[in-house]
Amino acid sequence: MPQTSASSRIGESVARANLNNAAASIPAEGVVAAVTDFLEAEQTLGPYPAAKLHAEQFDDLYSVLAELVGVSADAVAVFDSATRAWSAFLGGMVLSRGDRILLSTCSFASMAIAAETLAARAGAAVEYFRAGGEGRGLDELEHMLDESVRLVSAPHIPAHNGRVNPVAAIGALVAPTAALYVVDASQSVGHVPVDATRIGFDALVASGRKYLRGPRGTGFLALGSNTYKTRTVDPGLPDIHAAAWSPTTPPTIRSDARRFEYSERSYSLLAGLRVAARHATRLGAEQTQARVTCLATRLARRLLELPDVTVHSPSPSPCGIVSFSIGRTNPYTFVQWCEQRGISLSVTRAESTPVDMLADHPAGWIRASLHYYNNSLQVDELGDLVEKFIQVEAAFVLDRS
Repeated sequence: MPQTSASSRIGESVARANLNNAAASIPAEGVVAAVTDFLEAEQTLGPYPAAKLHAEQFDDLYSVLAELVGVSADAVAVFDSATRAWSAFLGGMVLSRGDRILLSTCSFASMAIAAETLAARAGAAVEYFRAGGEGRGLDELEHMLDESVRLVSAPHIPAHNGRVNPVAAIGALVAPTAALYVVDASQSVGHVPVDATRIGFDALVASGRKYLRGPRGTGFLALGSNTYKTRTVDPGLPDIHAAAWSPTTPPTIRSDARRFEYSERSYSLLAGLRVAARHATRLGAEQTQARVTCLATRLARRLLELPDVTVHSPSPSPCGIVSFSIGRTNPYTFVQWCEQRGISLSVTRAESTPVDMLADHPAGWIRASLHYYNNSLQVDELGDLVEKFIQVEAAFVLDRS
């Protein structure tokens, strides 16, 4: 299948200022071509022959995703989203009454909903701990850990606040226990370095559409090296892809991570994910992080200079997410105002991280999320738009008075 080579240029640009990479990035160079080329192969050859012809490329997908997070290829399973990967792994756990799941207060709502649902069915409990962030300790988690805890989970980078959680320190606390440790790396893969050995996760889930710059409808699961722990988790309802079966014997479930997959998937989207992952490995997470944090810090510092603006993310920025609010302005009003002027942002809704935000910030925040293909001109343009918006709002209030 012919593919356009992925660009390694840090200054790569796009026509529209997409500062909404935490939701979905512009696909990396070659991704769209890989998707459409495979669809054309399906049309020409038929779907099954096309998949067979490109089998080596799909094997390579597992290898490159493994390389991104520091695991072996047989420790990777592919899904249509990080949430589906989380649900597949979590759904394989057998909980009992009195068991406990510990989630970070900044966990994404979809992850919490799945955990709360599973726990409720078993009479187990879900409890929440503060994940630490920059300069804050993990005493709360340490005190919560005991033999009743079956799973601990935290996002590497929360979707809403621009912080980087101390996932390696959390892993060190969980490692001596019997609990499984799952990291949500949806906002970090393709954004900052992710290393299985350093973090010590038992499982990691990630999205393809965000900083990895793959197609929507892609994600993956990676299992850590402690197979003694992870082998206790099998898929809740496996299919013929995950298990062998005959009428005279019970199903035999495969031992690698692909036991969590189902046989049916979008091969065209996975072809695009492979190109995006190769692009990310060639560029390097360290180089990407340096570029992204430079842009995010530039934006945060500009916003901090403006009146009536509250920046909710750290400065200097440890990642590409900068969340802020403008007085009592409805965040959707400003995001729509920017959309009309060629800049895409998003609102980080309180409902998405309700434990962290719902009580104190029910209206949500404006979120800009920078990637390496963004540039300083776009960052400065957003700063100018914030300043102009404040002036327009002030003039409107003055006119009404």
